[in-house]
Amino acid sequence: MRFLIFLGWTAVFIFILLKGISSLVRRVPARKSPDRGSDMVLDEVCKVYIPKERAKRLQSGGETLYFCGDECRQKFLARTEAHGQL
Repeated sequence: MRFLIFLGWTAVFIFILLKGISSLVRRVPARKSPDRGSDMVLDEVCKVYIPKERAKRLQSGGETLYFCGDECRQKFLARTEAHGQL
């Protein structure tokens, strides 16, 4: 009799464990990047890589600098103006 009770609780435990694992697997979304294959550039302010076609650009000293948004571009401009560069 004890063996049947043990076997029953073991089956319940395995069922709960497998259900939990399968729900975790389903929660992980598949990430499909529309930018796959595009060139990535580095934002010099926040140090993140962004797709080149989405980046905000700034010409400085004959080179093109890339930023993730206007805020980072403004921070860069403020920093360079404070140091008398650009």
